[in-house]
Amino acid sequence: MKKVRYAIGALGIAPAMALPFTNGAAAAVHVSGNSAKRVTLTAGQFAPDLTCYHQADHSARDSTPILYEYVDWNGANCVYKVLGKLHIALSKREMRVRAYSRPGGARVRSVINRAGTEHGISSTSFLTTLNADAGQVCIAIITQSSGRVSAGPICVNT
Repeated sequence: MKKVRYAIGALGIAPAMALPFTNGAAAAVHVSGNSAKRVTLTAGQFAPDLTCYHQADHSARDSTPILYEYVDWNGANCVYKVLGKLHIALSKREMRVRAYSRPGGARVRSVINRAGTEHGISSTSFLTTLNADAGQVCIAIITQSSGRVSAGPICVNT
């Protein structure tokens, strides 16, 4: 049990789990003798990946006759989920999601969703969790074998 507590304490999650911090040496402040090489780290500098689903209270959509895009974000460019729906059922298709810093800006993330859900013969849908800071999100339906675009792309500005 000591090894488990030590590992959890060293990772810094002991307070969150209400476990005692058992490694006193890891909690000690290190002071370097050479101030020229001193680096100060501020809280949040090494923050984990974005998690914007708690405030995903804005949404927008775009559509064509055969493709529908629905984007959920927090009002400050943090995109949580992207839903794409192809209004015909086609097998061996994937949804490509590209997130851009702003409309026409640099690409900040590109994701291929291979887990489409076929709804009989009427449609195929794809749901992707993006968790990315983006000003524009574009989707396209592509073929699995060649990656050629079957439908789209369509874009939503956040």
